[in-house]
Amino acid sequence: MINQRNLHLPRRRKACLKKSPNEFVVRATPEKLQEHGITEAEKISPSSSRVTASEDQLGTMMDQARNVATTHHAYYEAETGKEFLITDRILVTFRDPLPAEKVDEFAGRYGLAEKETYSDRDYLFQLTTHTRMDAVKLVVELTENESLIDIQLTSGDDSIVIGRQIAQSVYRGIGR
Repeated sequence: MINQRNLHLPRRRKACLKKSPNEFVVRATPEKLQEHGITEAEKISPSSSRVTASEDQLGTMMDQARNVATTHHAYYEAETGKEFLITDRILVTFRDPLPAEKVDEFAGRYGLAEKETYSDRDYLFQLTTHTRMDAVKLVVELTENESLIDIQLTSGDDSIVIGRQIAQSVYRGIGR
């Protein structure tokens, strides 16, 4: 297990994730999606919906949904088949305190909106449509390219601490 400093979140664990071949999640209600011609949506939280599509239409429908709101693949835990509902937020711990302008540069590089500051190193960021990838892929990208951080991906009441080795195995587990 990788030690996460300063953020004491419960149930940290490693997970191997698989992408659903015919589902995706949009941060919009079924009613909002229907206004944009997406009719196969099921409400899974107050502000998110799961959309089912045929495998050959998945990419096209996801592109259509991205014009409405943040959209990402649906994931399931490989071992249990349990749905893994990722959020559009990530917790980032910078290894050392950074000046505000460096934190802003980091957020801008990845299309993130800073939502909360917990300490001089711990931040909550929200993915936006400018992020151009879902939270799982972003976590992998950050662990591979940002040596100044530790990162955590959240799903409901689960927190998965991601370090370089774990991120690589998570990414292998979801395929491309």
